[in-house]
Amino acid sequence: MNMVRKEMSPEVARELELLRVPLTGLAGERLVRAYRSKWNIIDRFVRMKESHLAGPLAELAEQDKEHISIVIPAIQAIGNIGGNASVIPTLGRFSTHKEPVVRHLVAEALGETRSPTAVGNLERLTLDRDKLVRFYAISALGKIRHETAVAAVGKALLANTDPKVRRAAVMALNAQAMPMAIPHLKKAVEHETDPETLATAKPILEHLKRRFGVK
Repeated sequence: MNMVRKEMSPEVARELELLRVPLTGLAGERLVRAYRSKWNIIDRFVRMKESHLAGPLAELAEQDKEHISIVIPAIQAIGNIGGNASVIPTLGRFSTHKEPVVRHLVAEALGETRSPTAVGNLERLTLDRDKLVRFYAISALGKIRHETAVAAVGKALLANTDPKVRRAAVMALNAQAMPMAIPHLKKAVEHETDPETLATAKPILEHLKRRFGVK
C-alpha cells in the first residue's frame, strides 16, 4: 500500500506504517490496542490539517473496511481535513455502504473536496433511501461551484418529497451562487407547496436575479 506521497517527518512516517497494519486476524487485547493506536493517529492527522494525509486515511478505510469502528472515524477525518480530490474513488466505494451513518459521512467528505469529480457520487446519494443522507448529499453539492453540481441540486429540489430536504436544496443553490441556479429556483417557487420552503426560496431567487441582472 503506497501511503507516503510527500516528504514528511519521521514521526508521521512511523504513524503511516502503523496504519498499514491490517486488523484482520487480531483479537482480544491486541485488537483493542490496534483500534486505539489507529484512532489516535486519525485524531492527530485531523489536527495537522494537511490535505495530503486524506489519502492515507482513505486507504485505511479501504483496508479495514470490515471494521466499522475504523471506517467511520477515517471517513469523518477525511471530511474534516478536506481539499484532496484523490480520495473520491475510495469514498465512492463507500457511498453504497449498508450503514446510513457511513453514507452520510461520505457525502460530507465528498463535499469537502470541492471537486466537480465528486458530483456523480453525490448525485446518487441525493436519491438515497435515507432522508438524512439525501440532506447531507445535497448540502455537500452546495460546496461545489460547478454547473454539474447546480444541475444535480436542481434535480434533487424537484424530486424530493421531504420539505426539509428541499429546503437544503434551496440553500445549496444559494451557496453555489451561480446564474444557472435561477431556473431551478423559479421552478421551485412555482411548484413548492411547503410554506417554509417557499419563504426560503423566494428571497434567494430575487437576490440571485438582481446579482446576475436577470429579470
